[in-house]
Amino acid sequence: MLFNPIDTRMDEEEFSYKTLRKIQQNEKKSPTLTVIPHLFYSEVLDYIKELQKRAENEDIEKRKTMLLDEISNIEKILKNIYEQREKKIVYAVISKSRGGNPSMKQLLSPELELFECIYKDLQRMRSNIFAKKTSDMPVKKSLKTSNENKVDLVQPKKESCQSIILMTQDIPCFVGTDSRTYHLLKGDVLSIPKEMAIMLKQRKVAEPIVPGAIS
Repeated sequence: MLFNPIDTRMDEEEFSYKTLRKIQQNEKKSPTLTVIPHLFYSEVLDYIKELQKRAENEDIEKRKTMLLDEISNIEKILKNIYEQREKKIVYAVISKSRGGNPSMKQLLSPELELFECIYKDLQRMRSNIFAKKTSDMPVKKSLKTSNENKVDLVQPKKESCQSIILMTQDIPCFVGTDSRTYHLLKGDVLSIPKEMAIMLKQRKVAEPIVPGAIS
């Protein structure tokens, strides 16, 4: 772990639309990650589950509708808060990969995992693209024919098989070239086969994290 978050929890009364909206607005205004409880995501999700149980057991239709509306609003705000923080994390990864020193102290545990995963993939991609490796250089080999003439064979340069992309739009579920089923949403960052990355970029629904990595 790169940081030791303060062990704070949100009280039940803090799980209000008004409070979550305040967190959302603070995150939107700040260029860096804001301070939120380190169990924020799991606690809000637990609260949503509690509201869902209350709605299921509610006999009065008006109250049930109010609970369902509250659940919908909280889910939208939670997603927006995450997406804002996710974008900042991606920028921080790019900064670090280019020699910067972004602050890590406000990252929550799942966000730290996301940061390290993207950073690892980004470094691997940079290494594959820019590093000068002997195995990547054209190698000439000689074969002797029956008449003793030499034929030069050139080993083709290896191509990177994976690309890291940032989704710019939601798209329907589809089966990729790797036989996996994908459900991609705007803001998702993932490593996928290069041919899929090219296809998504051509459809203008994704952009490469490393400029020029796909064409």
